[in-house]
Amino acid sequence: MYVYGHKRFTDDIETMTGYRPGLYWQLMWRFLSPSIMSLIVLSSIYSMFTKYPTYKAWNREKAETEELTYPGWSLGLAAILAVASLVPIFIGLCMWARRGCRRHERPGDYQPGFFHRVDTTASTRPMLDSFDVFQKDGDRLSNGSDDSSSQDSNSDNKSFKLEVVDS
Repeated sequence: MYVYGHKRFTDDIETMTGYRPGLYWQLMWRFLSPSIMSLIVLSSIYSMFTKYPTYKAWNREKAETEELTYPGWSLGLAAILAVASLVPIFIGLCMWARRGCRRHERPGDYQPGFFHRVDTTASTRPMLDSFDVFQKDGDRLSNGSDDSSSQDSNSDNKSFKLEVVDS
């Protein structure tokens, strides 16, 4: 919310649902939920450093469960797995800092509003067939021809390739 922006998030919700979220939801998303989540994370970190993690295991000789501590290697593995999810965030932050924290566009950057088709496979063909009809109608109307019989001779060919548009 804080990175994407509260106004943009609220505008997106309004675009998707047709209704702008009320003051209650905006206050919850902006203040209360992050506060509660921060409290949970901080209490978990406190608990993790004040108590050594243990588990219960069955002891055959005593015929009862006993509490054992985790070995050091398992705690190291758990720490690596926990930190591994943060690596892409740090990589993105380093890339952003390396660019000089600039907001101007460079050639090849993503430009909203442009649709670039990569390739059509059997799983995406039904979805993109309707796009082709829509695009052909738009091309026909922009050329001033509204004759529905003026279709491509290659209209049966359903294979497409990517062409990158550089500005």
